[in-house]
Amino acid sequence: MTVNHRHIERELRDYEAGFFDPDKNEVIRKLYMNDLRDEINQAIESLPQKCREVFTLSYIMDRPNKEIGKLLDISVSTVEKHINYALKVLRKLLQNKITSLVLAFLIKGA
Repeated sequence: MTVNHRHIERELRDYEAGFFDPDKNEVIRKLYMNDLRDEINQAIESLPQKCREVFTLSYIMDRPNKEIGKLLDISVSTVEKHINYALKVLRKLLQNKITSLVLAFLIKGA
């Protein structure tokens, strides 16, 4: 194979790879986002029921801890314990995805 053919093959591989690059392909980006959303939802669903309720009220519904405590008839410190536990579990379950996202963001910004 000549140098010219190798160059053309490399360009073709790079061109084909572009179709699977989420930065260049909206369909692939949506698939990645749907996949990530599903994994986050599964991780949240794996939390114990009360912990999931507190986390959802806090992070998804953006309610203050005091209000969450009143709604669920628990103390603010219990709300905080549930949130801390949820974050710990979610970090562990989503660690690989978070690392991949951070790396992708850093690489894209470089």
